[in-house]
Amino acid sequence: MREYRARAIAIGLVSIALLYLFGCILDPKEDVVDPGGGVEYGDLSKKEHCIENLQIAYDRKDINAYKDLLRSDRYIWYNQTEDQAELGDFMNYDQDVEGTEYLFDNVTTMDMDLTPHTWDEVDSLGSTECPGCWQISVSYKFDVMMKSMDHYAGDDIVDFIVQPFTYGSDTKYKIIYAQDRKI
Repeated sequence: MREYRARAIAIGLVSIALLYLFGCILDPKEDVVDPGGGVEYGDLSKKEHCIENLQIAYDRKDINAYKDLLRSDRYIWYNQTEDQAELGDFMNYDQDVEGTEYLFDNVTTMDMDLTPHTWDEVDSLGSTECPGCWQISVSYKFDVMMKSMDHYAGDDIVDFIVQPFTYGSDTKYKIIYAQDRKI
């Protein structure tokens, strides 16, 4: 029995050595795959980075980066008319984060491609003044398979409004409004 174990261990070690020698594993020249494709999050002092960081957060399923994009005390997401019976008219920050975290934790495959359009300065959000606010429409295509085998796909638009906020000596843009709609 002892001889059998020693032989099995020796064969295993030789196999690993051969794989290493021929470059099949542990190749130091081989790049480690970064789930974000090597792309770093942008500084939120630029409004454009809100949308770029949103794409990266979805690619990495990074809930903390996603939460960092939203203004927790002011954010609201309006659902598409077709979804309102099931999801309600809108979601606040906590509801959106909870739903997004559930998605990130329970997805098996997710392709999300965002295509930003042109930024437009806006003065108000409804009847409320919105100093420094910018709006952008973002086309998105998604294809999601959940662990439950539920499949979701879409090709729609979200209108985002971002606003600068001062944190100490830093100014950061945060998403305060999102309106999901059909193309």
